[in-house]
Amino acid sequence: MEDIFDMYPLDSISLKKACNDKDFSLVNIQEDHWIFSYTFRSNNKKEISFLRTFPKDTTASKHLQYHFLSYKSYNKLRKQIRENGFTFTREQKKDYGSVAYSREYYRNDVFEIALEEQLHQGPHSFTLMLYKIPDVERRKE
Repeated sequence: MEDIFDMYPLDSISLKKACNDKDFSLVNIQEDHWIFSYTFRSNNKKEISFLRTFPKDTTASKHLQYHFLSYKSYNKLRKQIRENGFTFTREQKKDYGSVAYSREYYRNDVFEIALEEQLHQGPHSFTLMLYKIPDVERRKE
């Protein structure tokens, strides 16, 4: 989980170097009107990847999505999230027929984490989404 927080604040050049040092390869760069998205995949464990966004508007929030397939890693991350001072805030479940999602939300003073389990036929997949809580919203609390 520490690596996830280490990757979040990096600029694109530093992120590429850090990923190379951790044996992740850049597999995709996408651009739209609002953001650049960089997708990296582990060279050792192909089932692990992450996406990091770089908003063109520097006041916009960036986010990081960490994708993995291990239920053991999912349980470990759930535990680490709480150990790192995040508080459970809510749960959301959606069923779209062939795919169902169960998402748990956690917050601290600066970040929100959504930990998602995707339930479908075959192996389940998991995603941890990290993003900074906007300053305006933090001032309300």
